[in-house]
Amino acid sequence: MSKDIIPPEIKKRLTEINSIIKTLDADIKLAAFELLKPFVLSGLKFESSQTQTDEKMDKNNPKTINVGDVRDFYASFNPKKEADSVMILAAWIYTQRGSGAFKLKELEELFDEVGVSRPNRIDMTLKSTRRKGKNLFTNAGHGSYRPTVYGENHFKTELNLRPRKQGV
Repeated sequence: MSKDIIPPEIKKRLTEINSIIKTLDADIKLAAFELLKPFVLSGLKFESSQTQTDEKMDKNNPKTINVGDVRDFYASFNPKKEADSVMILAAWIYTQRGSGAFKLKELEELFDEVGVSRPNRIDMTLKSTRRKGKNLFTNAGHGSYRPTVYGENHFKTELNLRPRKQGV
């Protein structure tokens, strides 16, 4: 494979990831690379947690999003409205376990963990959240909601988020 085939940005990301992975135990190197592969393949820039910046998410200037810690994840979006906060915390749940249902109680606990105010009726906020006329969440019964196909597409295309792989 010629050097010219690999775009410089991907080559840079691979080099950065390699510098981290080469210090790991041989038994977990493959799993660590699988965990970091989205940074190589997506439009997100890979940066170690020490070099992360406070820039806002922008389609033209993608940035690193720490999906491991809900407080860092929330801060990277810095939503202004309570309804946007619901969307961001639901997006965090999506990054953790995909399109599975989540309980309203889980969102309430995330609001408490992040330390921001929440809407009085999170359920109504989820029911009324739309983009391009399509509902982003659907009622999954018993106080649970899950993202619709449109909601998943919104997370993937507009927010550049993907669910993490299970078992890694």
